[in-house]
Amino acid sequence: MPYCPECRSEYREGFETCSQCAVPLVASLPEMAPDSSDELAELAESGEAAVVARAPYDEACRMQESLQERSVAALVVADPESRRHGAFLQYFVAVRPGDLDLARRCLHAEFQALIEREGLAGPASDVVDHDAGGPITCPACGATFPPANECPECGLFVGAPAEE
Repeated sequence: MPYCPECRSEYREGFETCSQCAVPLVASLPEMAPDSSDELAELAESGEAAVVARAPYDEACRMQESLQERSVAALVVADPESRRHGAFLQYFVAVRPGDLDLARRCLHAEFQALIEREGLAGPASDVVDHDAGGPITCPACGATFPPANECPECGLFVGAPAEE
């Protein structure tokens, strides 16, 4: 199967260019270094890991798995600010700082493919109705936030807010 070297999306045979990144596809992706998870755990413990998303545990684990399938080391870390009644409500998906842009591109490409499969088509900015007023719910991670052009939790571009 061909892969995009930028967002690491997998394509069916016959495709030659990534529809998201507009770069030629490659036959295979490099594997993660075997010690990358230990390195990432050390970075997370020291507070030096980059956060690519914040989500409930099951969604954070799904994003971690998706990134690792694309050879991006990722780690799920509890958000200490979300602790309620002894349990964590939110988790961070952490990556090495140098992998942050790649991780964002991977998750964005995955979300874009999801909305296309669901028949929503178009960019993520077409899914958010900025004219409705009030808070916005991110179609990728479910975070709710005041009108803005980017989700503060996962960084997804949701279009320009309506001008007043």
